[in-house]
Amino acid sequence: MFNDIFIFIAIVETGSLINAAKRLSMSQATVSRRLQALEEELGIKLIMRSTRNFELTEAGKTLYEGVKDQQKYLDELVTNLSAKSQKTKGTLKIVLPTVMSYHIISPYLPDFLINHPEAQLEICYQNRDIDLFRDRIDIAIINHRPNQQTLKIRHLASVTGHFYCTPEYVEKNGLPKTIEELEEKHMYTGLLSNSLKPICEIEVTNLETGKVSTRIMNKANIYNNNALHCKPMVLSNKLICGGWDYLFQEELKSGKIIKALPNYSFGELHFYLVRIQEHNTQLVKTFINFIDECFGRIKK
Repeated sequence: MFNDIFIFIAIVETGSLINAAKRLSMSQATVSRRLQALEEELGIKLIMRSTRNFELTEAGKTLYEGVKDQQKYLDELVTNLSAKSQKTKGTLKIVLPTVMSYHIISPYLPDFLINHPEAQLEICYQNRDIDLFRDRIDIAIINHRPNQQTLKIRHLASVTGHFYCTPEYVEKNGLPKTIEELEEKHMYTGLLSNSLKPICEIEVTNLETGKVSTRIMNKANIYNNNALHCKPMVLSNKLICGGWDYLFQEELKSGKIIKALPNYSFGELHFYLVRIQEHNTQLVKTFINFIDECFGRIKK
């Protein structure tokens, strides 16, 4: 019965029989059969099923609330016991944000592998919505809070947006003194959202007064979904680019790139580390510590 209860918990937490089957590495038919056996043994209906979705009965809700923490306790106990003798070896499937990871994670991945030679990393660089259960992802860093409630979610960092140009651009075109002047007299870039739509409604903060306002900025000459390509554009000395400090870190230090409208910030991007709660091996823990070290560099 206890194994069937754990299968029931997986069904509730993943939202469907098929996702539970993937999590448990079982067939969907086996999951359905074990749920039915549990309901028959208890003599109560736990889940009302239809072709599209399911809904917990009152008895199902009571059972789930009563046993979910017990499974987590057992999972953590087993993980902690095995971790004592476990090496950081195995394969991790990871999703990383394209631009952020290019600067603060990817340069340090060789060091991670030198320190953990028995680890193998399968990395997908992208910014779209993902399903960790469906795609069997161990760890993901994403720039939005996911909808899946059963994931382990932790905020890593937030970065504010600015506009950038070169001294050569200023020499030829001048520096905009206001946002209106930027939009009317200068060529500049904007960003596309994860759904590939221009981001026009932007929260603007006056860094001198602290005043925050929402502004429609829809006159960008180029909208793109990958800020990495902003660097060569701004270094062409021919336009002003939107982005974040970490994207132009070295150039800002050397003075090769400067901020346009330095008294304003434009929007904020939040990064979250997400993983499936049960994916808690020593290798997962070690890689999460590595990620924390990487993000610590942009907080300094």
